[in-house]
Amino acid sequence: MAKGKIKVHSLTGRITSKLVFEAWRSVRRNRGAAGVDKVSIQMFEQNLDANLDRLMRELKQRTYEPLPARRVYIPKDAKATKFRPLASISRNTGRQSEIGLRKRCCGAC
Repeated sequence: MAKGKIKVHSLTGRITSKLVFEAWRSVRRNRGAAGVDKVSIQMFEQNLDANLDRLMRELKQRTYEPLPARRVYIPKDAKATKFRPLASISRNTGRQSEIGLRKRCCGAC
């Protein structure tokens, strides 16, 4: 390989149903909250296989579009508030899938 050239491979072929399910378990273990779509862990779990299959298909086909985060305002003291962004369950699962895939392929990157 010539100096200065970097060989890049697509990781979409390495996305498996096992990887997506492990990501889902991580989100469930962290007790993720509903995002702008108002879908809770329990609601996502009612149709779990279809939701995970859809997410895996969208990730592999590169058509996945994460929903924006929902703003939740938290009182800081008597006068001030701060906001915390809450991502949707599918967005968190997609992110955890990406993290798991990078750990498998790149080690601890």
